[in-house]
Amino acid sequence: GYEIIESDRLLWVPPYAIDSPPPPLTLLPPGPAAIVSIPIARVMENDDAEPLIRTFQTELESLLEMVEKRAGVNRRQIARCSVALFPGKDGWPESALAIELTESVELKEITSKWDAFESRADDATIYAGEDADADAYFIGGGDNGKLPEGAAVDRFAVGSLKRIREIAEIQGGSIPLVRSMKTLWDQTSDESDFVAMVTPNFLFADGRQMLASTMPEFQAPLKQWLIPSVASITLSMSVNDAAFYVELRELPSGGATAATLLKSFRQTIDQWPAWADSFLLQSVQDTSWRLLAARLPQMLRFVNQQTRSTVIGETVVASTYLPVDAGAQVALATLLAMNTARDGERVAQTPAEKPLTVEEMLERPMSISFLQLSLQFAVDAVVDEFQQTLPEGSTMPQVRIVGSDLEKNGITQNQQIRGFERDAEPLRKILTDLVLGANPDKTATGPNDKKQSLVWVVHPTGKSPQETEILITTREAAAGQYQLPAEFQLPSP
Repeated sequence: GYEIIESDRLLWVPPYAIDSPPPPLTLLPPGPAAIVSIPIARVMENDDAEPLIRTFQTELESLLEMVEKRAGVNRRQIARCSVALFPGKDGWPESALAIELTESVELKEITSKWDAFESRADDATIYAGEDADADAYFIGGGDNGKLPEGAAVDRFAVGSLKRIREIAEIQGGSIPLVRSMKTLWDQTSDESDFVAMVTPNFLFADGRQMLASTMPEFQAPLKQWLIPSVASITLSMSVNDAAFYVELRELPSGGATAATLLKSFRQTIDQWPAWADSFLLQSVQDTSWRLLAARLPQMLRFVNQQTRSTVIGETVVASTYLPVDAGAQVALATLLAMNTARDGERVAQTPAEKPLTVEEMLERPMSISFLQLSLQFAVDAVVDEFQQTLPEGSTMPQVRIVGSDLEKNGITQNQQIRGFERDAEPLRKILTDLVLGANPDKTATGPNDKKQSLVWVVHPTGKSPQETEILITTREAAAGQYQLPAEFQLPSP
């Protein structure tokens, strides 16, 4: 026999196979700070999802119209849309789309809707318009963007010309992710109706306007929850058999552990009902949703009771099942509450830390490991990992490989770096070890050996991080042009 028990440490079984693969990462540009993947046609055909779609129809409609406009196809033709987000301007992220179609479309038909023309980018075929700011396109399934004669389009990428060129460089293949993001993404399922992954720092820095424009009152509590302890977080949602399944996963950052994250999560959801009670007392709700607001504390108590959480390996996992109608009402009431300002005095916010200088950042320790990456992807991985632990208000300088300098010395950005693992080392040491690992002459004994051709420099020196770049160049190109860091200066004769 067996005994059925109830425990908040036993997770709910998800409505899909545990071993199902994650959504594909093909046709996305490398180095995203956030990824969202939705099987649009499947969700729209799911009758069980109708209450959620109806509840958020206004918000969803504007997003779907944006996707249709950029992709040049109807929403019901899109089997899956994956969105990669990157730092943009003024807190609004830049986005690139990977589109999979339910049925193939003739090349001529879809390019006419793109208003784009075939062009070449190195050895790849891309489609770009006359306006430099317009979207460009890369077609998957062909010979580096070039389809065979008579073939039709079944998947493609949409993004700025810069992002599309990045996709073309890797021939539309699956992108590598930093360790924390890859660990979480591999635990998601392509059978989910919604999968999102983000690095928390991105939410409060380069992507801050997404929260400020949709849920302004959510910024402070969310930041208190995620910063600085969470490296990456995923949210998955599925609707099946009139049940709404939600799953959250977190990986710790810096000195945090999975156990401390789990404790923090449980304390946070335990406080939700009290927060809702406080919200009712300290705010004036609009008459259009006042009755719904009155039920918010009770609804959040129910969500708390239905939520299960535990630690699997280094990952904190929490999941819940709700009736679809209940899930729609909870989500709507919470969204409206997060857009309702409270009356009275606000709790004084902690003063922001003084922004770090470039030199202070170079001395700031970080940890990173990977089995094998090209120099370009290794640099991207270091930047992504380092930015996650920066205090609010600090901006990392752009790190850029000067390809033309490398080409003059016969060095490519595809130089492979293998078996790289560093723990709590200063950023400057990490950068130095990267260029040592990618140096074509393996007989170089260290950074101050003249056979060490690859170097990194800060240019210009003495400026703010926003006015500065960290350049990866060659010793020859740096001579007389840049000031070499002490690590690379040759010993006196």
